[in-house]
Amino acid sequence: MEYVRLTGEGGAFGWQSAQDGVWRLTLGGCAAGECLVIGEAGTRRITPDAGGAFRGDTACGRALCVAALPEGALLAYDVQRLSRQEARILCRERTRPAVSVKQEQPEASPEPALTEPVQIEEALPEIAEQAMKEEAKPEIHYRDAPQTPPVDALPVLEWPGTAQKLRPYFEKNRPLRLFDWPQWRMIRWQHMGGAPCYVGVRVGERRVTAVLYAVQARGGMLPPKGLAGYRYQRAADGKGYWTLIQEV
Repeated sequence: MEYVRLTGEGGAFGWQSAQDGVWRLTLGGCAAGECLVIGEAGTRRITPDAGGAFRGDTACGRALCVAALPEGALLAYDVQRLSRQEARILCRERTRPAVSVKQEQPEASPEPALTEPVQIEEALPEIAEQAMKEEAKPEIHYRDAPQTPPVDALPVLEWPGTAQKLRPYFEKNRPLRLFDWPQWRMIRWQHMGGAPCYVGVRVGERRVTAVLYAVQARGGMLPPKGLAGYRYQRAADGKGYWTLIQEV
C-alpha cells in the first residue's frame, strides 16, 4: 500500500493511499460545506461531516489538490506534484463558474460526477507561467519554470548528531505511514533477520529531534536478542512492531 501525505492550508490536513489501483482520501479540519477533489483522472465533489472530516475513494485517481466550494480556496495539496501557488491556481481554475453563451443550445444534461481528466503534464507549464505573472513585482526577475518535478515545499531540515547518517535514506526513499503519530516521517529501511525494518524521524522546529527504529514483531511478547530496550507498539496496519526512540 502506498501512502502520500497532503499539505494542508488553514488548519486542514490529510493523506491518501493506493491499493489495487484504487486511491482513498482522508481529510480533516475542513470548513463546513462542499469540497472539490481534483485528481489525475478528473474531479469529484465531496461533503465532509460535521467535524470537517472525510474518508472515502477519490473516484478520480490520485488527488492533486482539494478546494473549498464555491470560492475555490485551497485546502490541501500533494507537494510531490504541485507547488502551493500551482495548487492555488489549479483550484481557482477548476472552480471558476462557466461563462454563459447567449444562443440557442440544446438543454444541457446534468453535470456528471467526474469531469474530464486533468492533463497535469500540459496544465503545469501554463499554471506555472500564470503564477509567475501574479507574483511578479517591479524590478524583480524570476527564472523560467524548471522542467524537473516540483521539490518538497517544506523548509530545509537540520539533521543533528546521529540523525545525519539517515538523511540520504529519506532523500531517496518514498515516505509511508506506519504509525498514526503527528510530526513523524517514516521510510522502509531494510530487513533484519527476515523481518521488515523501518526508520523514522520526528520533525520539530525545522530540525530532526528524534529517531525511531521499528522491526516487525514475530512470535512472543518479549523482544528478541539484539533488541534490548525496544518497546512493543501496534501500528496503523494492525501489526505489532518493536520500536526504539532516540532523542537527538
